[in-house]
Amino acid sequence: MSFQSWLKQERLLSSGKVPFFSWFVSRRPRAWLEPAVLTALALVPFGAVWWQPFLLSYAILILGLAVSLTAWWTWERGASFLGWLAWLFMLTLYWSSSFLFWLFLETTLVRIFLLVAVVAVAWWYLVDWRQHRYALSVSQRGGGQLSSVAVGFISALALGSAAQGLIVFLDAPLWLLLLGCYLPLVLSFISLVYINGWSVRQAWIYYLTSAAVLLQVFIVSTWWPTSLYAVGFVMATVYAALGLALRQEAQGFINRRSFSRELLILAVALSVVLATAPWY
Repeated sequence: MSFQSWLKQERLLSSGKVPFFSWFVSRRPRAWLEPAVLTALALVPFGAVWWQPFLLSYAILILGLAVSLTAWWTWERGASFLGWLAWLFMLTLYWSSSFLFWLFLETTLVRIFLLVAVVAVAWWYLVDWRQHRYALSVSQRGGGQLSSVAVGFISALALGSAAQGLIVFLDAPLWLLLLGCYLPLVLSFISLVYINGWSVRQAWIYYLTSAAVLLQVFIVSTWWPTSLYAVGFVMATVYAALGLALRQEAQGFINRRSFSRELLILAVALSVVLATAPWY
């Protein structure tokens, strides 16, 4: 390419008059390439520990690298810093809690199921963020509501299951469980509600009430003589029920039909899990 051709191209790009085909070719692959790369990178620690447990320290470093690259990719000037931080925290907790839960899994089928969930939901969450970032104004708080609820639900399930795993296998003290599992769960719930439109300052009483409910369920359920999957599902169900209740409150009115249907589905699912779970 000659210097004059290069200079002409630079002037064309700086003026914003980019041909549609060139813009489409340069932009379109990134819509799936970046989420795919980040999701694949976050998946490496799971496979590394599965292949060789002594690679745990390197796996944690790779997971931190994935979070750092995600933060670098998603940040933009003019965006809501708290919204971006809440969105990034939920994704970070989703990856880290799933990885912690992964360490207590033994059966191959459950591990494969968790890997599929980690890949699918993380991909959905990242793509959802990108679509909101370009479709809406930069002042929007984060990604879509449904994907953030899915990330929060699985994080609560993983943290609840991991908490009981720490008790059973490592005899972890209560203060460590509260600091490592309960506190991130509460911060995740605050981030979820904030992403979906609530103010932390104005809705502090709701956050405090939800934190108290989650604390009671966390302390009671983690010492149940049952499987760690059942404990995690209990935490995730309560987490989802609180999120659904606050969503009804945030919209200014209560849709009794939809709210009752959602709570009924959660209650039936929880009843089935508790009825079929092994009790010791």
